[in-house]
Amino acid sequence: MRIVIFSQYFPPELGACANRIELFAKGLAKKGCDVTVVAGMPNYPFGKIFDGYKGKLFKRENYNGVEVFRAWVFPSRRKNLLGRTLNYLSYFFSALIISLFLRKADVIIASIQPFTVGFVGLFFRFVKGGKLVVDVRDIVEEGSELFQWKSISRGAPKLEKSLLKRANLIITVTSKLVEYIKGYLNDKRNVYLVENSVDLDMIMKSSTSIDRAQFGWEGKFVLIYAGNIGYRHNVGFIIDVAREAQRKGVEELLFLIIGDGVEKDMVKRKALELENVIFLDPMPKEKVLGYIKAADAFFATLADCPFMDFALPAKILDPMALGKPVIAAFPQSKTKWLSSFLPIIFLPHDDPSACLNQILKLKSQLKILQEAGYRGLEVIRQRFDSKKRIDYLYSLIKELQKS
Repeated sequence: MRIVIFSQYFPPELGACANRIELFAKGLAKKGCDVTVVAGMPNYPFGKIFDGYKGKLFKRENYNGVEVFRAWVFPSRRKNLLGRTLNYLSYFFSALIISLFLRKADVIIASIQPFTVGFVGLFFRFVKGGKLVVDVRDIVEEGSELFQWKSISRGAPKLEKSLLKRANLIITVTSKLVEYIKGYLNDKRNVYLVENSVDLDMIMKSSTSIDRAQFGWEGKFVLIYAGNIGYRHNVGFIIDVAREAQRKGVEELLFLIIGDGVEKDMVKRKALELENVIFLDPMPKEKVLGYIKAADAFFATLADCPFMDFALPAKILDPMALGKPVIAAFPQSKTKWLSSFLPIIFLPHDDPSACLNQILKLKSQLKILQEAGYRGLEVIRQRFDSKKRIDYLYSLIKELQKS
């Protein structure tokens, strides 16, 4: 079976989308499929084209047995609407050109957002044939309610809906999004749940803990956040908790933040006078795993906004796969749903002082943290192992091909 995947993001870029599409591509290739990925020139999240890709309009390469075509994009950190729009449209037109030179596919997978990627897949189906699978990670209509999307034209949700109605199959990342999309399209559609997952074999082989002593972490209780620092992630709350700890003279806590995003500069300014916060730039996944493994707990945060009610933060899966306890300051609307299947320890999300008190209490209850870590690893093995997810995805596209 020949499969062409259109995704704006792909390793060596970082983030949930790149990880998801990498697992799709490698997993389907291992099933014997002939897989080609059309991705953008790596630039996310830095907003600069990575070394080895600069000055190129197109590039063809082999990535772990998968054929990858790189399309030129306008690099952007996506801090403003213009930069984001140019970034999205540049991939759209570059990928359209590449698609004209690709061989026919049996199945086309287009991963959105941005929703423009889906129209590249739709164009390829029109020109070359094949069945179109749209992989939905976000929904424009719901996302447009957030302040960073206010300037997007009213036509975007209508375009996205027309795309989804033309898909042969829709897959998405959470059960809540499955139900939302069915209602959003207002008809019976083939919408299936293919959750984000974890390559357990890779994590176990590549995750070597950093030396805590080398970084001066002796006697510290280290809380780590690793991921996007954007509008929806509320990383500034971690700084509020760190400030409260410093104000109260709590010296044993250390907050480590790894990542980049549109709010990173603001968050760093907010932490200027704090001695208990360390920022590190994005790094290869293997190195991030080493820091997570050395930390005492993973500290996840989310903003209180409508779209996030649908989200399962992919960033918490790797820590759980490492047996690391996850503590989270999430809006109450998310805690009931997530607590039904994930062993997350939830903290107050709007009161830094109360959150700090809970962290200090947990610090003295190591058995509770250890138990959360053990249960988290078991959940990953049972529900989020990439092998099971790829098996299911493969069964879906095989049935689609036959239909």
